Amino acid sequence: MGGLDEIIEPFTYSIWWGFFAWVLLVGLISFISDKFWQKRKQKKAIEDDLCPISEPMDLNYLKRHYMRLIETVEEDYLANRITLRFAYQRLSNLVRLFVYQATNVPVHKYTLAEINKLNIPRLSVLIHDYYDPEFAKFSSKNFTISLANTRKVIREWR
Repeated sequence: MGGLDEIIEPFTYSIWWGFFAWVLLVGLISFISDKFWQKRKQKKAIEDDLCPISEPMDLNYLKRHYMRLIETVEEDYLANRITLRFAYQRLSNLVRLFVYQATNVPVHKYTLAEINKLNIPRLSVLIHDYYDPEFAKFSSKNFTISLANTRKVIREWR
């Protein structure tokens, strides 16, 4: 074995590799944090929709209020601020909360099977129509028709 003169120098890297690694790391952290905040905003929007109004409201006020919220969902979807799946989730939450506030039946906590037992056919059919686009990765449902059906159910609610 040789002495210390035979030690080989470590491989030296170009400074560009370190810079590239640093940029890649910053980009990855930015991407992940952006996705985290987008998800958090979507979750907050759902929670805002589900906050019950504390004082009793008359039905006409509730109808106008929820029609405006449905318009907001439509505008967000058409402007590509939300996905089709998230738009259906918001519609489902809005309809459920509307029925809860109009009847004091906590349908916003019910499954489809529990809603079917309530004997409110319009609501059952509407929520059933939302299930595929709400949970499937891809859906063939027409969002415009779903919006029209949602508006009709709210408009005709007694």
